[in-house]
Amino acid sequence: MDRLQDILQEQDFMDILRRKNTLGDNLRSIMKKIRDLKPGLFLKKTAKGKRELAKAIKAVALQDSIRKFLDKDRLKVIKHPFTTAEQGIKYRDWLNKTFPEIAKEYKVFSSDKLSSRFKKSRRVYKNRYITKSLNHKLTWTRGSRKGQPVTVFEYYAIKHPDMFIKKSGPDVSDFKGQIEADYYVIPKTLGPWAERMNKELFYINTRPEYNGRPFFIVDPRLNLVAAFDKNHKLIDFSQSIAGTDRQPDEIFTYKKWCDLSGGTYIKRGRNIYGSGFGCYQPGTTMQDVKDGKAKWIKMKYDVLDGLKSQKAGIYQVRGTQRTQKYSGDVGTGPNVYKLSTKDGIPIGTAIHSLKASERRVKPDNELKKYLDKENSENKIPKKYVDVVERDFLKSNRRYDLSSGCFNVDPKFATNSKVQAMGQRGTPVFIMSEKETDYLVQVNPGNEGDYLLDAAGKKDGNCKSPSALKQKYGIQINMDDIT
Repeated sequence: MDRLQDILQEQDFMDILRRKNTLGDNLRSIMKKIRDLKPGLFLKKTAKGKRELAKAIKAVALQDSIRKFLDKDRLKVIKHPFTTAEQGIKYRDWLNKTFPEIAKEYKVFSSDKLSSRFKKSRRVYKNRYITKSLNHKLTWTRGSRKGQPVTVFEYYAIKHPDMFIKKSGPDVSDFKGQIEADYYVIPKTLGPWAERMNKELFYINTRPEYNGRPFFIVDPRLNLVAAFDKNHKLIDFSQSIAGTDRQPDEIFTYKKWCDLSGGTYIKRGRNIYGSGFGCYQPGTTMQDVKDGKAKWIKMKYDVLDGLKSQKAGIYQVRGTQRTQKYSGDVGTGPNVYKLSTKDGIPIGTAIHSLKASERRVKPDNELKKYLDKENSENKIPKKYVDVVERDFLKSNRRYDLSSGCFNVDPKFATNSKVQAMGQRGTPVFIMSEKETDYLVQVNPGNEGDYLLDAAGKKDGNCKSPSALKQKYGIQINMDDIT
């Protein structure tokens, strides 16, 4: 064992072995398997021995990583291994180059034969043809497994190990990517077809700052809004007519909307939830507001070109109200949940009951039919996801028609349990529309502050990753800070 530790020390594995975490446990388990399989591997501390050690570790780690995708006989893919278009395109091109006959048999076309629209869809990496090709049986022609069967998937994984082997330790920035890449078993709270929201929920559940707090999750790509109680149990979910435009790179604030509408924005006091502000007639002063002489202006919607959406990030409810103009709303109590950033900047976005206009009511009825909540047992149906994903890829989307707010089912907005949890300060996680990097981790607008704090440039004192995580909801590799 001493010799093994000497080699590991030179391989820079000892720091990992000392860790009392999942990564350390996994590596210790791998080392035990290698010692059982090849006890003589560590008898000589040579350059060759170290190369063999590294190779053996990678091989065992790969087998551990891909096991979850295969049945117990390792001859059938039971869980789809690809999660992004990039991975799908890489596999397609490899299959056409390495096994063109298999690619032709299963109609797995290379990237140069695919339309730009198809390349952006889930079908480029996840469909029945790709699954069938992954399950195609090959036979080893040499090595210790000569004559034994192997699936195309396992062979591909062996040729591309870095796609499947967990590459890093437990820092949260990598942890987020690992969640998206299916390194962990994600509970199917909203069903197997709502992978994005299930992963967002999993990510929230691992972050102690949200323990004991209710919250909303909004997925604008799938036109869904869900509410969870303080124990992170699902209360209710709804289809949503979302913003017309693609998500912007900057936060769309209420002040910006006021400026575009030609008004004067005035905020009174220091209320962190954003109350005590208004958009008044041009030239209005703070004294006018205090004297009760200020007059509000009507906000303009024709100035919102390209702004009818909201940047992905962590927001919060700044207040609730009831508005009578929404369709089919026969409930009582609030049906509008107004939002702000965490530091109290009001934004021009809300979650509210569906606005009563034929332009929105008809497509909403379609979404409601596909969601089929009465028969779906609180799970998001495959049909719903397929329909909404196809629509998302279109230039003129049928289900994204609002001026930036999330129009939900009135039964959801006036659900008494949703009203009870949707109070001031309740977090609202608005996910990214992107296919990857869609989980939200930094409060919108605070990305720059986070990097300054990490480098100690705000107060001269460098912060620990854990302290930054508590403050900003993110922890990253400190080596990246320059």
